[in-house]
Amino acid sequence: SKRKRQTASFSKAAKFRIRQPQDCRWGFIRLPKINGELKFRACRDIDWDTVGTITIMRSSSGFYEVSMTHDIKPTILPETTAACGVDLGLTSLAAVVSSNPDRYLVNNPRYYHQSQHALAAAQRSLSRKKKGSANRKKAAKKVAKIHRKVARQRKDHLDKLSRQLVNDNQVIGIEDLSAASLARSLRLSKSVYDAGWGMFRSMLTYKANDAGRTIIAADRFFPSSQLCSICEHRNGKKPLNIRTWTCNNCGNTL
Repeated sequence: SKRKRQTASFSKAAKFRIRQPQDCRWGFIRLPKINGELKFRACRDIDWDTVGTITIMRSSSGFYEVSMTHDIKPTILPETTAACGVDLGLTSLAAVVSSNPDRYLVNNPRYYHQSQHALAAAQRSLSRKKKGSANRKKAAKKVAKIHRKVARQRKDHLDKLSRQLVNDNQVIGIEDLSAASLARSLRLSKSVYDAGWGMFRSMLTYKANDAGRTIIAADRFFPSSQLCSICEHRNGKKPLNIRTWTCNNCGNTL
Protein backbone atom coordinates (compact mmCIF):
# COMPACT_ATOMS: atom_id res chain seq x y z
CA SER A 1 0.00 0.00 0.00
CA LYS A 2 1.30 3.45 -0.89
CA ARG A 3 -0.20 4.95 2.26
CA LYS A 4 1.63 2.71 4.74
CA ARG A 5 5.25 2.12 5.68
CA GLN A 6 7.05 0.63 2.69
CA THR A 7 10.02 -1.72 2.98
CA ALA A 8 12.09 -3.76 0.53
CA SER A 9 14.72 -6.26 1.68
CA PHE A 10 17.69 -7.53 -0.33
CA SER A 11 19.72 -10.58 0.72
CA LYS A 12 23.13 -11.62 -0.55
CA ALA A 13 21.40 -13.64 -3.25
CA ALA A 14 20.30 -10.31 -4.77
CA LYS A 15 24.00 -9.53 -5.40
CA PHE A 16 23.97 -6.00 -4.04
CA ARG A 17 27.27 -4.12 -3.95
CA ILE A 18 28.59 -1.65 -1.40
CA ARG A 19 31.65 0.51 -1.85
CA GLN A 20 33.30 3.22 0.20
CA PRO A 21 36.18 5.20 -1.34
CA GLN A 22 39.27 5.44 0.82
CA ASP A 23 39.23 8.29 3.37
CA CYS A 24 35.66 9.17 2.36
CA ARG A 25 32.79 9.53 4.82
CA TRP A 26 30.23 8.54 2.18
CA GLY A 27 29.38 5.05 0.99
CA PHE A 28 27.48 3.87 -2.06
CA ILE A 29 25.06 0.95 -2.52
CA ARG A 30 24.09 -0.55 -5.85
CA LEU A 31 20.85 -2.57 -5.71
CA PRO A 32 19.17 -4.69 -8.40
CA LYS A 33 16.48 -3.04 -10.56
CA ILE A 34 17.49 0.42 -9.30
CA ASN A 35 19.43 2.68 -11.64
CA GLY A 36 22.51 4.31 -10.18
CA GLU A 37 23.77 4.12 -6.59
CA LEU A 38 22.29 5.07 -3.24
CA LYS A 39 24.48 7.41 -1.21
CA PHE A 40 24.66 6.99 2.56
CA ARG A 41 26.67 8.39 5.47
CA ALA A 42 29.24 5.81 6.63
CA CYS A 43 29.47 6.69 10.34
CA ARG A 44 31.72 3.76 11.37
CA ASP A 45 34.39 1.49 9.92
CA ILE A 46 32.72 -1.73 8.74
CA ASP A 47 33.89 -4.63 6.65
CA TRP A 48 31.25 -4.29 3.94
CA ASP A 49 31.74 -7.93 2.90
CA THR A 50 30.04 -9.01 6.17
CA VAL A 51 26.75 -7.27 5.33
CA GLY A 52 24.07 -9.95 5.08
CA THR A 53 20.83 -8.10 4.41
CA ILE A 54 19.92 -4.59 3.25
CA THR A 55 16.46 -3.14 3.92
CA ILE A 56 15.17 0.05 2.31
CA MET A 57 12.43 1.76 4.34
CA ARG A 58 10.21 4.68 3.39
CA SER A 59 8.54 6.47 6.29
CA SER A 60 5.24 8.33 6.16
CA SER A 61 7.21 11.60 6.14
CA GLY A 62 8.65 10.69 2.72
CA PHE A 63 12.21 9.95 3.89
CA TYR A 64 14.08 6.84 2.79
CA GLU A 65 16.42 5.00 5.18
CA VAL A 66 18.80 2.11 4.65
CA SER A 67 19.23 -0.60 7.31
CA MET A 68 22.07 -3.14 7.12
CA THR A 69 22.80 -6.26 9.15
CA HIS A 70 26.48 -7.05 9.59
CA ASP A 71 28.89 -8.85 11.91
CA ILE A 72 30.50 -6.79 14.65
CA LYS A 73 32.52 -7.65 17.75
CA PRO A 74 31.61 -5.78 20.95
CA THR A 75 34.34 -3.53 22.34
CA ILE A 76 35.05 -4.23 26.01
CA LEU A 77 36.01 -0.95 27.69
CA PRO A 78 38.85 -0.78 30.25
CA GLU A 79 37.65 -1.40 33.78
CA THR A 80 37.12 1.55 36.09
CA THR A 81 36.38 1.86 39.81
CA ALA A 82 33.62 4.44 39.32
CA ALA A 83 29.96 3.60 39.95
CA CYS A 84 26.84 5.72 39.76
CA GLY A 85 23.15 5.72 40.51
CA VAL A 86 20.63 7.22 38.08
CA ASP A 87 17.23 8.47 39.26
CA LEU A 88 14.90 9.27 36.37
CA GLY A 89 12.41 12.12 36.63
CA LEU A 90 10.34 14.62 34.67
CA THR A 91 11.49 18.02 35.94
CA SER A 92 15.04 16.83 35.31
CA LEU A 93 15.47 13.83 33.08
CA ALA A 94 17.93 12.21 35.48
CA ALA A 95 19.77 12.86 38.72
CA VAL A 96 23.17 11.15 38.60
CA VAL A 97 25.13 10.47 41.80
CA SER A 98 28.61 9.07 41.21
CA SER A 99 31.13 7.51 43.58
CA ASN A 100 33.71 10.15 42.54
CA PRO A 101 31.72 11.92 44.23
CA ASP A 102 30.07 13.92 41.45
CA ARG A 103 26.39 14.89 41.52
CA TYR A 104 24.60 16.53 38.63
CA LEU A 105 21.18 16.89 37.05
CA VAL A 106 20.49 16.08 33.40
CA ASN A 107 18.16 18.57 31.77
CA ASN A 108 14.89 17.26 30.33
CA PRO A 109 14.63 18.95 26.89
CA ARG A 110 10.92 18.03 26.40
CA TYR A 111 11.17 17.94 22.60
CA TYR A 112 7.51 17.04 22.09
CA HIS A 113 6.43 19.92 24.35
CA GLN A 114 8.60 22.32 22.33
CA SER A 115 7.01 21.20 19.06
CA GLN A 116 3.39 21.19 20.25
CA HIS A 117 2.58 24.63 18.80
CA ALA A 118 3.90 23.75 15.33
CA LEU A 119 2.31 20.31 15.52
CA ALA A 120 -1.10 21.74 16.46
CA ALA A 121 -0.97 24.17 13.52
CA ALA A 122 -0.01 21.37 11.11
CA GLN A 123 -2.79 19.12 12.41
CA ARG A 124 -5.39 21.90 12.10
CA SER A 125 -4.31 22.42 8.52
CA LEU A 126 -4.60 18.67 7.89
CA SER A 127 -8.12 18.50 9.33
CA ARG A 128 -9.35 21.18 6.89
CA LYS A 129 -8.17 19.34 3.79
CA LYS A 130 -10.55 17.22 1.74
CA LYS A 131 -10.06 13.48 2.21
CA GLY A 132 -8.27 11.84 -0.70
CA SER A 133 -6.93 15.13 -2.10
CA ALA A 134 -3.33 15.89 -2.98
CA ASN A 135 -3.28 18.78 -0.51
CA ARG A 136 -4.29 16.43 2.30
CA LYS A 137 -1.34 14.17 1.46
CA LYS A 138 1.00 17.16 1.60
CA ALA A 139 -0.44 18.27 4.95
CA ALA A 140 -0.13 14.73 6.35
CA LYS A 141 3.52 14.67 5.31
CA LYS A 142 4.14 17.91 7.23
CA VAL A 143 2.67 16.38 10.40
CA ALA A 144 4.78 13.25 9.92
CA LYS A 145 7.95 15.35 9.50
CA ILE A 146 7.37 17.09 12.83
CA HIS A 147 6.86 13.75 14.59
CA ARG A 148 10.00 12.41 12.89
CA LYS A 149 12.08 15.37 14.05
CA VAL A 150 10.87 15.00 17.66
CA ALA A 151 11.65 11.27 17.66
CA ARG A 152 15.15 11.81 16.25
CA GLN A 153 15.91 14.61 18.73
CA ARG A 154 14.84 12.43 21.67
CA LYS A 155 16.84 9.43 20.41
CA ASP A 156 19.98 11.52 19.88
CA HIS A 157 19.79 13.02 23.38
CA LEU A 158 19.27 9.64 25.08
CA ASP A 159 21.97 8.04 22.94
CA LYS A 160 24.58 10.56 24.08
CA LEU A 161 23.52 10.37 27.74
CA SER A 162 23.59 6.56 27.88
CA ARG A 163 26.96 6.45 26.10
CA GLN A 164 28.48 8.92 28.57
CA LEU A 165 27.25 6.91 31.58
CA VAL A 166 28.55 3.61 30.17
CA ASN A 167 31.96 5.08 29.31
CA ASP A 168 32.47 6.66 32.75
CA ASN A 169 31.13 3.97 35.12
CA GLN A 170 31.74 0.28 35.75
CA VAL A 171 28.49 -0.22 37.67
CA ILE A 172 25.27 1.70 36.97
CA GLY A 173 22.26 1.53 39.27
CA ILE A 174 18.82 2.38 37.92
CA GLU A 175 15.29 2.12 39.23
CA ASP A 176 12.96 -0.55 37.89
CA LEU A 177 10.25 1.89 36.82
CA SER A 178 7.08 0.80 35.04
CA ALA A 179 6.79 3.51 32.41
CA ALA A 180 3.65 1.92 30.94
CA SER A 181 1.86 2.08 34.30
CA LEU A 182 2.90 5.69 34.95
CA ALA A 183 1.79 6.66 31.45
CA ARG A 184 -1.78 5.64 32.27
CA SER A 185 -2.06 8.74 34.45
CA LEU A 186 -3.97 11.53 32.69
CA ARG A 187 -1.66 14.16 34.17
CA LEU A 188 1.67 12.42 33.47
CA SER A 189 1.17 10.36 30.31
CA LYS A 190 2.38 12.95 27.81
CA SER A 191 5.41 13.91 29.93
CA VAL A 192 6.40 10.27 30.58
CA TYR A 193 6.35 9.39 26.89
CA ASP A 194 8.17 12.62 26.04
CA ALA A 195 10.99 11.74 28.47
CA GLY A 196 11.57 8.32 26.84
CA TRP A 197 12.39 6.35 30.00
CA GLY A 198 11.90 2.97 28.32
CA MET A 199 14.14 3.88 25.40
CA PHE A 200 16.83 5.17 27.77
CA ARG A 201 16.86 1.95 29.79
CA SER A 202 17.08 -0.27 26.69
CA MET A 203 19.97 1.84 25.33
CA LEU A 204 21.77 1.74 28.67
CA THR A 205 21.33 -2.04 28.91
CA TYR A 206 22.63 -3.04 25.49
CA LYS A 207 25.53 -0.59 25.59
CA ALA A 208 26.55 -1.81 29.05
CA ASN A 209 26.42 -5.44 27.90
CA ASP A 210 28.61 -4.70 24.88
CA ALA A 211 31.11 -2.72 26.96
CA GLY A 212 31.37 -5.22 29.84
CA ARG A 213 29.62 -2.96 32.35
CA THR A 214 27.14 -3.99 35.05
CA ILE A 215 23.56 -2.72 35.28
CA ILE A 216 21.74 -3.09 38.61
CA ALA A 217 17.99 -2.43 38.65
CA ALA A 218 16.66 -1.52 42.10
CA ASP A 219 13.24 -2.88 42.92
CA ARG A 220 10.55 -0.22 42.51
CA PHE A 221 9.26 -0.95 46.04
CA PHE A 222 12.70 -0.70 47.71
CA PRO A 223 12.44 2.05 50.40
CA SER A 224 15.53 4.01 49.29
CA SER A 225 14.12 7.39 50.40
CA GLN A 226 13.48 5.99 53.91
CA LEU A 227 16.98 4.58 54.49
CA CYS A 228 20.01 6.49 55.72
CA SER A 229 22.90 5.96 53.30
CA ILE A 230 25.41 6.24 56.20
CA CYS A 231 24.04 3.87 58.87
CA GLU A 232 21.15 2.26 56.90
CA HIS A 233 18.66 3.19 59.62
CA ARG A 234 15.07 3.31 58.34
CA ASN A 235 13.35 6.60 59.24
CA GLY A 236 9.91 5.91 57.75
CA LYS A 237 7.89 7.39 54.90
CA LYS A 238 8.24 11.03 53.84
CA PRO A 239 5.93 13.18 51.70
CA LEU A 240 7.25 14.60 48.45
CA ASN A 241 7.61 18.14 49.85
CA ILE A 242 10.46 16.97 52.14
CA ARG A 243 13.66 17.16 50.09
CA THR A 244 16.24 16.94 52.91
CA TRP A 245 16.02 15.10 56.24
CA THR A 246 18.16 14.29 59.27
CA CYS A 247 18.71 10.71 60.38
CA ASN A 248 17.44 10.02 63.92
CA ASN A 249 20.16 7.41 64.47
CA CYS A 250 23.43 8.97 63.30
CA GLY A 251 22.44 12.64 62.91
CA ASN A 252 23.62 13.00 59.28
CA THR A 253 21.65 15.24 56.93
CA LEU A 254 20.64 13.64 53.64
